Amino acid sequence: MKVGDLVRCTFQPHSAGYKEGRGFLPMQHIIKGQIGVVRAIQDPVRSRYLVMFPGCGGYRHTIAHTALERLG
Repeated sequence: MKVGDLVRCTFQPHSAGYKEGRGFLPMQHIIKGQIGVVRAIQDPVRSRYLVMFPGCGGYRHTIAHTALERLG
């Protein structure tokens, strides 16, 4: 995958990340099944991408390639 690719999320994460002192942060949106756009490659070694989901108000989430389906 590369920046600009259209993708569909196939997995719903349990948390939006981890913040020291607060613990795991709750997900604000359901992204499973949502279509998004790859905005950046966060970790090329582990194939983790920053994806923006327009249907969720532009929410951005870093997610592994195994949870994404490339469209077109």
